Amino acid sequence: RIIERFDVSSVYMPMLPEDKAPTTVAYEKLLDAAMKKGITINRLHEDASIESPPGSQMQVMSPRVDADWDDINNYSAVIRLVYGEVSFLFTGDAEEESEEIILDDGYMLRSDVLKCGHHGSSTSTSDDFLSAVDPIYAVISCETGNRYGHPHRETIEKLREQEVVLYRTDKDGTVLAESYGTRIEFTKGLP
Repeated sequence: RIIERFDVSSVYMPMLPEDKAPTTVAYEKLLDAAMKKGITINRLHEDASIESPPGSQMQVMSPRVDADWDDINNYSAVIRLVYGEVSFLFTGDAEEESEEIILDDGYMLRSDVLKCGHHGSSTSTSDDFLSAVDPIYAVISCETGNRYGHPHRETIEKLREQEVVLYRTDKDGTVLAESYGTRIEFTKGLP
């Protein structure tokens, strides 16, 4: 729907091995919409270059070019966006195994906002990763009453212990974080 509703010039996405490529309707619709609009799909991997708006910088930390994961969640793009004095870390569905490699690679992770991995699952947002990011705010994207029990209690407790301000889409509705490079303003409950 994003490609159909917005003016999109290119798509960046990790390329999975053929035997692990999603077969979901949503994935097929994404590829069909991109093809219909003639949009280029760019392979996304660590240190790939992404065109950033003026005054901002995006750094791709994962997945590695040679990644070979059993769990396809670890192919999720992990991207740090810096805009002025403000930073965001987007982790997709990356699991603890991916987080460990990112930590080992020595990337700058410190960010004001952390989009928690895998809908707040206990298999993401490890203690070491959370300490390295040291966020002020965290966002967990999950559906109310989902069958996986997301977000998991362990993740919520870690964030509370670190005194991180938490926004959850299951409780707060659609969450918008806006920044002009010096501060961040959150709006909850958007349609």
